[in-house]
Amino acid sequence: MRGQFLSTLMGGVIGGCLVLGLQSGFATAHGTHGTDTVAVRQLNVIDSTGKVRISLRCDSNDAPRIRMHDSSGEMRCALGLGNEGRKEAPFLYMIDHGGVKADLSVAEDGSPTFFLNGRDGKPRIFMCASPLKSGDLSQLVVYGNTQDTRTEIIANEGKTGISSYKQGVMRTYSGIMPAGMAGMMVDDAAGNPGTIIGITSDDKRVMTRLEKGERVDMATGESHK
Repeated sequence: MRGQFLSTLMGGVIGGCLVLGLQSGFATAHGTHGTDTVAVRQLNVIDSTGKVRISLRCDSNDAPRIRMHDSSGEMRCALGLGNEGRKEAPFLYMIDHGGVKADLSVAEDGSPTFFLNGRDGKPRIFMCASPLKSGDLSQLVVYGNTQDTRTEIIANEGKTGISSYKQGVMRTYSGIMPAGMAGMMVDDAAGNPGTIIGITSDDKRVMTRLEKGERVDMATGESHK
């Protein structure tokens, strides 16, 4: 629903701007005998009270941007191209009085990203598809009240699963581990594996409780100090 709403909203805005531009261009063409292009530095759409509600212009770095304002003049939506480091990154921001609440953009490495932010402006949900040498990495992160507490769903070659973090340390993991073991792992407060239940890539069953400092080879299921 949110994606459909944003698509419909921005489609209407862009369509309206095109219509205004074409109408203005027609008037200019009619008055100057053949001119079919209108060049302006800024195009403003006003409401019935004369307030600017939509602004189409380029920023100081010459990146195009569309801004939409509420009746009080506050910007509530922005669509544009970033230009940081001269690597343009398209973005769409949805904004309320507390700041940006939704952010759909493209990172410098070409990764599409989507943020949903809480009332404090900090991320609550993050999604991305990042390019890797072996293919794309897909990731979904749900944050707690702080970014140090989160749950991740991640999928790439060799690792697909769900992990939970507390104070920045992974405490649980369930899925396919990098060495091919399928199972569940519970870690201690330092992030060291404590209990592992799973099946290795060669179909060996593993169920072990590790002592402090003990490790498990995820490919063979063998434990060692």
